[in-house]
Amino acid sequence: KMPVRLHQQTLKTLAQLHMANDDFETAKNYCEQVVAIAEEPNQQDYALLAQAYYKLELWSEALEAAQVSFGSGFAACERSISRALSQETTSFVDTQ
Repeated sequence: KMPVRLHQQTLKTLAQLHMANDDFETAKNYCEQVVAIAEEPNQQDYALLAQAYYKLELWSEALEAAQVSFGSGFAACERSISRALSQETTSFVDTQ
């Protein structure tokens, strides 16, 4: 059986590869597995998950994962993240 840390690192690598290939759904699935199996998921795990959610336009999930990633420093970044998400949503609506 593969050690948990090695399994986690392998899943994270797969997530990063899929992100680089714009396969955000598969990357999201790997990121969710990383967070689920980690004894203590770190900020980078949640940041990658937030990025996958963001690319899939899953705004509330992206914001929640970003909040976990930023931890106590999130309050300082919340306005800029919300503003960026709002701009993305507005841009999307304007193109429809």
